[in-house]
Amino acid sequence: METNRMFNAKLISDDVKEDEVKSALENLTAQASRSSGPALNIFSQLQHKRAQRIETAAGSLEKMMGADHPQVAVLKQNAAAAGEFKAYYKAQAERVEKRPKLRANEWMVFGRIFDSTGKPAPNLTVRVFDQDLKLHDLLGETETDESGDFAVVYHARDFYEKGENAPELFVMVEDQAGKTLFSSRENIRPQAGRSEYFTIQLADKAAKSAAKKRGRPPKAAAAKTSSVPNVKTAVKTNTTRKLKK
Repeated sequence: METNRMFNAKLISDDVKEDEVKSALENLTAQASRSSGPALNIFSQLQHKRAQRIETAAGSLEKMMGADHPQVAVLKQNAAAAGEFKAYYKAQAERVEKRPKLRANEWMVFGRIFDSTGKPAPNLTVRVFDQDLKLHDLLGETETDESGDFAVVYHARDFYEKGENAPELFVMVEDQAGKTLFSSRENIRPQAGRSEYFTIQLADKAAKSAAKKRGRPPKAAAAKTSSVPNVKTAVKTNTTRKLKK
């Protein structure tokens, strides 16, 4: 809520700088991913109207003061910022509306994956697991879309067993060649809720390669990766396991 209040205050302000706009958009990505499509569409419409009002004011001032007046430049910049917010909210609404709608006893893991430069990472395989003492249950898998978004829907029976009413989640990300790019196995999300969101930024390949030559993993990657052979073995073994009733 506090983030929303600060952001709305920024929108109302007449002095919005381009770098502030970009920073605000980045900070809102995860928050907007949890919002509803209709709400985001309303925000988009509000920004469209705001852009129109500022453009009208800029046109009137330009006639009186001339195109070189500093305030005219500020108004035009703010109109462009409002237009950027409009496009952002519209894009977020489209992403949210594509998300699966859960039915009774269905659970979901969803999120977004970025490459090391912060760009959306499409066509990656995402697998979601419930950690158990011996075998890890593969709850489901999917691929990221052009926006880097993914959503895995699974059923309560896929993880339920005596004494376990909620899954102990971790996710793995692989490229098209089957190479593991990310694992949260060392950072289990215990007692996960019915809807869990993950934002994942992949490690820099160059940094990982350089660290490998030095004989140790980079700090950022060390917390995100785990032993690939062990997890793959668990997956293969678990495919023969009967569904729990």
